Amino acid sequence: LAPLMPALRQKGGVVLLCYACVLTRGVEAVRADVALDNGSGPLIAGPHALCGTELMTLLMAGRARGNVGAYGQDGAKVTWREPSPFGLLS
Repeated sequence: LAPLMPALRQKGGVVLLCYACVLTRGVEAVRADVALDNGSGPLIAGPHALCGTELMTLLMAGRARGNVGAYGQDGAKVTWREPSPFGLLS
């Protein structure tokens, strides 16, 4: 990662990081992750280019899951998350 730091610090570096994360996970795997929570994408949406929850979890946890709550739509406890040193406020 150290050799890429100059590119990541330049204009467009965040976009480069997002592309790298999607390509590292794999486009089809990201689509499958998003579909697990009934999402449909895109990862960045709207006229203000807001980052979706799926992209945030991809960047922080390596999976593009949209449900960051403790419980799913059916009321069951969410078990997909692995322990992490950080949390999300939703």
